[in-house]
Amino acid sequence: MKRVFAENTDIKAWFEDESGDDGAWNLTADDLTAGALTAGNATVSNARVYIEVEHLDHDILKLNILCERIETPVLGIAFHLEYSKDLLHFLRYDPGTFLEQGGDPFYIVSDNNGVVIFGETLRRNDSFPVGGGNITSIYFQKNSSYDADDVLEFKFKNGEVSGLDSTRQDIDTVNFENFPSETLLTDIATDESDIKTSSASTMSANVFVGDFQQYFLGVLSTFGIIFILISTVLFIKYIKASRKI
Repeated sequence: MKRVFAENTDIKAWFEDESGDDGAWNLTADDLTAGALTAGNATVSNARVYIEVEHLDHDILKLNILCERIETPVLGIAFHLEYSKDLLHFLRYDPGTFLEQGGDPFYIVSDNNGVVIFGETLRRNDSFPVGGGNITSIYFQKNSSYDADDVLEFKFKNGEVSGLDSTRQDIDTVNFENFPSETLLTDIATDESDIKTSSASTMSANVFVGDFQQYFLGVLSTFGIIFILISTVLFIKYIKASRKI
């Protein structure tokens, strides 16, 4: 595995094969920035690249970039990942296990003003994996401006999964899913709506119980006053009757 971290995209090559193996790809930074990793033209059904987020400690986020249901052998993966630079600070990345199972891949990772540019590729004579697994893990630190109520969004741009054949075209129909996706946002909104509805129902029930308690206490107070008056009248009549005797 050869790892390259670029502070900017003004580098001459994505990677160079130190072994001199001419089976390796040679891509420029411009190719990577444009999302130009190319591949076989086979169609993949229901394949996707998606994000899972872990909260580490109190201010560290770990993004696991995962893939699944890929049926065409994969040579390389590249994407731009946009994040909220006013809330998060890029720390580092860790190689994943998906392409590592096929050989000794090359990496390039660059943080460019709120966009993590990621590229990874095997050599032509490596084994190209299928299925799914962890592509990479990316770590962020929350800035001082981060608030617990802030909604974190991570968006893929120029996402490509590449294979290898004579046409060198990108693998089709691999869906790169943002975080949170529209579905997740809808689910969150639905959950919040359910919570608000439940809270409103609970408040209504509490108000009803409170009103009933006040009504019941009022009734008891009224009967108590009447009982005291009746008892007083009967007691006076009893005293008067006792004196006559």
